[in-house]
Amino acid sequence: MTTNRYNAVLVIDDNRDLAENVKEIIEGENVVADVAYDGRSALNLIEKSQYGLIITDIRMPGMDGVEVVKTIHQRWPNLPVVVMTAFSSDETLSAAVSAGALDVLTKPLDVDRMLGLVQRITEPNAPVLVVEDDPDLLGNLSEALLDIAGVIPHMASDVATAERLIAEIQFRVAIIDARLPDGCGLDFGSRLQKRCGDQTALIYITGFADDLGSELSAIVDSEQIHLLIKPFSPRALLDLVRENIELPCR
Repeated sequence: MTTNRYNAVLVIDDNRDLAENVKEIIEGENVVADVAYDGRSALNLIEKSQYGLIITDIRMPGMDGVEVVKTIHQRWPNLPVVVMTAFSSDETLSAAVSAGALDVLTKPLDVDRMLGLVQRITEPNAPVLVVEDDPDLLGNLSEALLDIAGVIPHMASDVATAERLIAEIQFRVAIIDARLPDGCGLDFGSRLQKRCGDQTALIYITGFADDLGSELSAIVDSEQIHLLIKPFSPRALLDLVRENIELPCR
C-alpha cells in the first residue's frame, strides 16, 4: 500500500523513546509519521510539511502542549490536534480542549483508540463544527462525536475561532451554542447558513430557551436547522448528526 504524505501524522513528545515508539506503531498502519521533541521544532515542521493529524504531549519543557494546540489552531485551524498525557486530572487538559484539541489520550496509550483517530485522516470524512464555551461540555461533545465513523470534530470556544474555521473548512454539520462569550451564536449560525446554504446543517444548543423563545422560533423553521435544549441526551445529538451526514455509528 502506498503512503500519502498529506495524511502524515506528526508526533510531539520530549520523551524520545515514546515518540519513536508511537511513530513505529502509526507507520505499521501504512501512514507516514514524523517526530518532534519540542513545540518549536514541531511548528517548524508543520510550516514545511503537510500533516493530517498532530499528536502532542501536554507537559513539555519550553512550549507545552496547550501552547502548541493554541498556536496550531490559530495558524492552521483546519489541522486536528490530539493531546496525550499521563496526568488525566491535569487542569491543563481543560485548557487544551478549550484551545481546540480533538481528543485526549491518557498514558499508557490506548493504541486502538489512537489508531482509530489516525484512520480518520486516511479516509473520506465528515467535518463537524462544535462551538461551545464550556470546556467540559466541549470535550464531552467531541468525545461523543468520535463514536460516529468518519466524523472529525473541530472545536471552537468562541465566535472568533469559529469564523477562522469556517473560512478553511466546509462543514457538514455545525453545533452552535446560542450564547457565546464574544457574540451571539444565532447570528454566527445565520452567517454560516448564508455562506453555505443547505450544505451545512445547523444544530443550536442552549440552556436559555425561554429567554430566546421568539428568536429561536423564527430561526428553527427548516429541516436543516435543529434545536437541543440543555441538558440534552448525547444520543439525541448523535442521531441528529448521523441523519444529516448519513454515516453509520461505530
